[in-house]
Amino acid sequence: MQTPLISIITATYNRSNALRFAIESVRQQTLTDWELIVVSDASTDDTANVVASFGDSRIRFVELEHNHGEQSGPNNVGLELTRGQFIAFVNHDDLWMPNHLEASYSCMLETGADVVFGVGVYVRSAADISLIGQLPPGGFKPVNYIPASCWLFRRELIERVGNWRSYRDSWFIPSLDWIMRAYRLKVTFASSNQISLIFVASTIRKDSYKYRLDR
Repeated sequence: MQTPLISIITATYNRSNALRFAIESVRQQTLTDWELIVVSDASTDDTANVVASFGDSRIRFVELEHNHGEQSGPNNVGLELTRGQFIAFVNHDDLWMPNHLEASYSCMLETGADVVFGVGVYVRSAADISLIGQLPPGGFKPVNYIPASCWLFRRELIERVGNWRSYRDSWFIPSLDWIMRAYRLKVTFASSNQISLIFVASTIRKDSYKYRLDR
């Protein structure tokens, strides 16, 4: 089996209705040399069938036997299975634009950075829309929270930074904890400065989890 350039990890739990859009956004990427590892946290819905319905050999599915109740466990399982030179995450209810991987990878080649952030449109409400993933003039600081769906990083950081830690073992949410540990190791950061993702905050999707709303 050919080694992919980029390994993508999606942790999911009982969100098959939204997951199918996230997966399709990966399949629409202009950079096509990737593998997608979908790790289900012991889902009880039709997640396995939804993933299988794509019939795409680049997509692998793993169903965990026990529920972790958060994305750290599934993400760590996904990291163990990755084969690519570069690693990315896409959350199960986020959407990549078709240019996301290509823009991030091009930026990594141009800058030599260890971590590249794509720029996302973050919709908190109809009146509160902002961009996330751009770096301030002084460079990245961990107070600038950037969701994992924005990240592309070099494989060797898995060994340098380590696995994701549970929220139970950190003062921070797991994704912020991981990127803060990377920052302390003085890894280099860059931004593609290209809008390539869409985030819609769950606070404006009232009961979207309860009633399984697609968006």
